[in-house]
Amino acid sequence: MASIDELGDVAVFVRVAEVHGFGKAAPGLGISASQVSRTVARLEETLGTRLFHRTTRSLALTEAGRELFERAAAALRDLDEATRGTRDHGGELRGTLRVTAPVQFGNRWVSPHIASFSLAHPGVRFELVFDDRIVDLVAEGFDVAVRAGNLKDSGLIGRKVGETRQLTVASPAYLARKGIPADPTALAGHEALVFGRDRVPAPLVFRGPAGERRIRVEPRLVGNSVEALYEAAVAGLGITRLPSALAAPAVHQGLLVRILAEWEEVMPIWVVHAPGRNLSPKVRAFAQHLVDGLSPQPWSLCPST
Repeated sequence: MASIDELGDVAVFVRVAEVHGFGKAAPGLGISASQVSRTVARLEETLGTRLFHRTTRSLALTEAGRELFERAAAALRDLDEATRGTRDHGGELRGTLRVTAPVQFGNRWVSPHIASFSLAHPGVRFELVFDDRIVDLVAEGFDVAVRAGNLKDSGLIGRKVGETRQLTVASPAYLARKGIPADPTALAGHEALVFGRDRVPAPLVFRGPAGERRIRVEPRLVGNSVEALYEAAVAGLGITRLPSALAAPAVHQGLLVRILAEWEEVMPIWVVHAPGRNLSPKVRAFAQHLVDGLSPQPWSLCPST
């Protein structure tokens, strides 16, 4: 069995691996960067193996380091949940919940449920990180996440609360001016508003009854904000693809028109948390609160749309 000192050294190692640096880890640990470095060196000596590849510019886990990190991060998470769960058993829910969700979905659909839960449980504080990347719940210390798409991490507990569709939409004024494309290949002749993080975006991929279509377009606008694409589409600048969780209200109001419906990709939406028999009452309660609040799928399209 590891000693208390060794457990502390492992916790320091895990934090360094999470933030990718000795100096970055130091403030949160309450010790200096040199102490962090010495602690990791001591752990390497104890284990008889190198945990990091170190250069003047980078820090990367070795194979042994990756194996230790995966196991230790999960074990420390379980320990933290156990101690927090013990404190929570006093009755009133209290403590901090770290929650993550995709940016636009979180702002529009998750935030109201955080507010209602917080009003019902004033002893609970929230740390919100709305980010479109897939975060590592265990390694980054999140309690609950909302995710769209297939769950790739089989170690997480996920409850499906609905589905979102990837809609192709444009304003009525744009379609009156440019015409309605009959199939994805016709988009090459239209003004495209494309989500992407690169100057040259990836081709648009459509899957439907006729198979897969990969369409390269010359975008009028490319950006990494779906909210910006939404505003540009409503303004009549072109055709874009948006999740129904964002676009459905505008479709209902007639601000956007749904086109190419037979080529829509359907993605499940999940409320996710880490496994563990010692899951704290506040995590269980908030996860259930989200499931109850999101399951009616307020973003759904009417069947006739």
